[in-house]
Amino acid sequence: MEDIEEQQENKEIQVVRTPLFGRTYATNALVAITDCDVRIELMNEKFQHEDKWIYHSDHMAILTMQAAKKLLLDLNKKISKYEEENGEIEVNSDRLNVDN
Repeated sequence: MEDIEEQQENKEIQVVRTPLFGRTYATNALVAITDCDVRIELMNEKFQHEDKWIYHSDHMAILTMQAAKKLLLDLNKKISKYEEENGEIEVNSDRLNVDN
């Protein structure tokens, strides 16, 4: 019996983009969790103001807990495959420490 991942890979998925469709290029992301959803700030630029950085957020994606978990699983799978083929993606410390 095929597992769920194999079924998803073999399934054709059709996506129709609405007139409201848009794209956002992000160089960083900030994730926050509320009691009922996961919010992802998509950021592109940062500016230094006095002794701290201020981040410019272009959009926020708000996902249900299930959608966020699916995103995590999909990203883990896709990034693992990418790194197998291209080498490890290194993330510098200033990107990792946005929310610390």
